[in-house]
Amino acid sequence: MPVKPRRSIAGLVWDFERQICLQPFESTVMSGREGLWEDTEEVSLSRLLSLGERYDEFIETLQLLFASDPSQRIQTHVTVPHAYKELMRWQVNLVAARPGALVVWEDVTDAVPVEPPTLQQIGLHTAHLTGVNVVVIAPAHGTLAMFLTPPPEWVQHIYRSADVHVIHQDDVEAIQKAVADERFAAAATDQPVSTDVRLLTTDGTYERVTMDLLPFPGEIGTGLVVGYFVRSTTA
Repeated sequence: MPVKPRRSIAGLVWDFERQICLQPFESTVMSGREGLWEDTEEVSLSRLLSLGERYDEFIETLQLLFASDPSQRIQTHVTVPHAYKELMRWQVNLVAARPGALVVWEDVTDAVPVEPPTLQQIGLHTAHLTGVNVVVIAPAHGTLAMFLTPPPEWVQHIYRSADVHVIHQDDVEAIQKAVADERFAAAATDQPVSTDVRLLTTDGTYERVTMDLLPFPGEIGTGLVVGYFVRSTTA
């Protein structure tokens, strides 16, 4: 019987207190991006999550990352495009390890077929084409956790230091006040709470946008909210 080739396995550490991921060199090799990083790098959560094209158990994953129970663990799957070839299917194991989480992924493309995009993903991609950007935010930490639409090229969501703030620090309190308002708890999809937010751009400056905020769908103690905005300038 022929010996099956060994599967690739790698992972990272999510540092919850610093809101940053520590990614070893090996974890970049699996996706063909080893030439883009140093041996060990701090990298933004939004950068890592943007590499996946389809997530299973999405809400549960975010709950573990932002409001984990010490004994919580999840096994899920994500579709990841290789930098130089076809889509891959990864099995991801997340284990809460305060303050943060340990994440290990394995390439199981040989056993688990890559699934097509969901209708929701197609809808979000279509919204992005019209200029609408949808994000997940952790107000208590001022963290832009990830883009649900493809990340816009002008927002600096890729960074390698916990000292970088995509959301201007002076605007974090405004977001916190907006989501603490009684109207926010009763918000419907057609009645979001709005606030002005400055976002870090790729040229190192901050650009102001009006962001509409909604409770995270199926919120189960994650402390996360959904925000959406349209760029007001084309500069």
